[in-house]
Amino acid sequence: MAYYSTVRRVLIIIIILNLSAGLIKSGYGLYINSLSMATDGLHFVFDSSSNIIGLVGIAIASKPPDKEHPYGHSRFETFASIGIAVLLFASCFQVVEAAVNRFLNPSFPEITYWSFAIMGAMLAVNVAVAAYEYIIGRRLKSSILVADSMHTGNPSMGSAMWLCTWSQRSTASLTKGNRQIDRMVFQMWGM
Repeated sequence: MAYYSTVRRVLIIIIILNLSAGLIKSGYGLYINSLSMATDGLHFVFDSSSNIIGLVGIAIASKPPDKEHPYGHSRFETFASIGIAVLLFASCFQVVEAAVNRFLNPSFPEITYWSFAIMGAMLAVNVAVAAYEYIIGRRLKSSILVADSMHTGNPSMGSAMWLCTWSQRSTASLTKGNRQIDRMVFQMWGM
């Protein structure tokens, strides 16, 4: 039972961190009209949903063996992992839909130093959370924590790409002063 209570505690901590990071990132992305930042924040919210599925799976898996399940309920942890995969597909569909909409109806975000600060902070939080979950998952030999850590670490790639793209764009704008380059970047990346 200590295994399941530890996994449950880790998932609750990660839910709180993911929801906080997702709300901050999505809210600020919507505020500055940056689709890439808003959808990256949405990914954190979907991570929280997958953590809730994990909690339900762990709650069922922690039940002792009974007449109908003489070997226990541990397979429900695996079923919860499948539920997390379904959520990944749903979030992917929403991101593609938003990107197509932005491509057809381009708009231009307002990028500030705060944008870079928020993205950098969210990148640090995301890497720390994914590493924490992975280390605990490996220590406990928990398939759901290890799998979820891989899923949790995905937004760090998006944050890093956002920071690289916008820092390059800012440098190009400062050195060349060419707004046409900015418009092309905005339209290509759907930002």
